Amino acid sequence: MKYSVNYQYRPKGRLRPVDNGQLVPIEITEATKVVLLPNIGDHVLIGATVDCEAVQGRVASRLFSYQEITDHEIFCHVNIVLDECDEGVWEQLSKV
Repeated sequence: MKYSVNYQYRPKGRLRPVDNGQLVPIEITEATKVVLLPNIGDHVLIGATVDCEAVQGRVASRLFSYQEITDHEIFCHVNIVLDECDEGVWEQLSKV
């Protein structure tokens, strides 16, 4: 099964996340067999890339959308909404 994961940031006070997100492609193979996705309540930090700014926040929701591509292949798109965290939270989570 192939996956794509889109992380969307939602600032405090907004009902919906911002339009642009950060897409992370994932593919399960015989070698991996496991995909680690953050759960609701987890804190996530995705570093900046050439195309996208860094995204960080606390997981508020996860939506799994499945689509059959062929008779033997299914694609799963996961949309994860990251809520803005209070200032100072990140310093409490890890001491670098």
